[in-house]
Amino acid sequence: MKHKPKDIQYCERLFQSFYEIGSTPQGGVTRLGYTETEDAMHEVFKGLGRELGGSIHTDEVGNTYVANTDEMGYTLIGSHLDSVIDGGRYDLSLIHISEPTRLLSI
Repeated sequence: MKHKPKDIQYCERLFQSFYEIGSTPQGGVTRLGYTETEDAMHEVFKGLGRELGGSIHTDEVGNTYVANTDEMGYTLIGSHLDSVIDGGRYDLSLIHISEPTRLLSI
């Protein structure tokens, strides 16, 4: 499978959007649940969803949803925005959510 340069650039931009949030001196990240750091991740995620024209919903426990429709009959793809202490920097599940959503033209 050959990737288009614009798709690779978009994925790189996604990584850069989250890169500094929760960064540790060791090169990893700490983004514990229910902290200001996780909240910052959600704010960036909401912004990316808005760029794609999605509607944003946050439930009572803090999960963020970006939808391309208000209608029933949809596909739900999920991930997490928090991490363990000194976790790995790249959670590819975020890309697995964002790139297909972009390609489906929210």
